Amino acid sequence: MTRLFISQSLTQEYVDVLDSMDINYLSRVMRKKIGDEILIFNQKDGEYKAAISEISNKKITLKILDQTRKPEAEKIVRLIFAPIKQPRINFLLEKATELGATHLIPIQTKHSVIDKVNLDKWNIYVKEASEQCERLSVPIINPLSKIDHFLATWPEEQNIILCNEKEKKQFITDHLKNIIQKEYNIMIGPEGGFSQDELKLLLSKKFITSVHLGSRILRAETATLSALTLCQFK
Repeated sequence: MTRLFISQSLTQEYVDVLDSMDINYLSRVMRKKIGDEILIFNQKDGEYKAAISEISNKKITLKILDQTRKPEAEKIVRLIFAPIKQPRINFLLEKATELGATHLIPIQTKHSVIDKVNLDKWNIYVKEASEQCERLSVPIINPLSKIDHFLATWPEEQNIILCNEKEKKQFITDHLKNIIQKEYNIMIGPEGGFSQDELKLLLSKKFITSVHLGSRILRAETATLSALTLCQFK
């Protein structure tokens, strides 16, 4: 059944879909008609079955029927990463959503290949990924910030797991099995790696733990998927 993320409260009798892309998706792509049922969801209210009661070019009105899933507690997983070029960034955003990242925090580094991000498009990608993978939440995306500003404003009580291809001693699973925490903050570097000065700065921070992901040098999106999978398993 078609799923649609709705940010407004789902505890009322009717809810209006006003976003033009959602209206187009339901009425033209999926060819939904009055009386058809869909699933609507958000993290606060859970998931509900709803029937279309009105369709126009400006809005679609849904009558809320039965709750199909209650709200669920979610492990906080923040992904801190240097954006990569399209179409690989689309893949990264989609898979990070599927693997449970709750926050996406892009940073700009010396070797970054991207210095601007289109947050509107990114939000569309993660919303669609959440709808397809049956999550109840949609990841929160932060604006792009330079690495020095990011480190200066990061709360020091929140430990960051730095995936560092130059790390030789500690494998990520060894670190994960020795910690007990409800939140995970994963940092993935740019395609060209961190510069020597950046790596020195990162390793000087007490809240950063350096780990490696194995003997091979992984592409940025592969490293992201590997780290998120292991955190999800933990």
